[in-house]
Amino acid sequence: MKKYIYIFILLVILFTGVLMLNKFGIVSLKALGEKALTNTPFLKEYVQTEKAYNQIEGNYQTLKDENQMIKQENSQLKNELDKAQKKITEQETAIQKLEDELKALKNEKLSEKEKMDKLVAIYSEMDPEKAAQIFSVLEEDLAREFLLNLKGEQAAAILGNLPPEKAAQLSISLR
Repeated sequence: MKKYIYIFILLVILFTGVLMLNKFGIVSLKALGEKALTNTPFLKEYVQTEKAYNQIEGNYQTLKDENQMIKQENSQLKNELDKAQKKITEQETAIQKLEDELKALKNEKLSEKEKMDKLVAIYSEMDPEKAAQIFSVLEEDLAREFLLNLKGEQAAAILGNLPPEKAAQLSISLR
């Protein structure tokens, strides 16, 4: 029994000595424990050191920061996309409005062309002397347009029956 007490006292003294050496920084129990754990083959894969933990923590923080930046960029891009889509919608509306106006103008011009063609056909059938009487009182622009739409012989016959001043004026505007 004495043997056990001596062994116990010896172990207490040894343990106390190691604790004192650890306290004064001469021996690091933590480093010894980590070394023992990391050198044990079946525990090596499962035990992470503080260095590895710090590295993982740093990677996590970096990824977290990058994720936050990507979220901000995504938000900005969504705002820009919404603005661009709104602008596209406005432009599509403006284009549709312009196309409608163009269609209306084409219809109006077509209607005017039909009227002009009808009047040209009427003047073509008319006696050149009577047509010349009407041309002498028409506005110069309208008379010129009629003459341009008439066949050459008909236009010449009407110009020949106009007063010389009016015929000269229309001839000058035709060039």
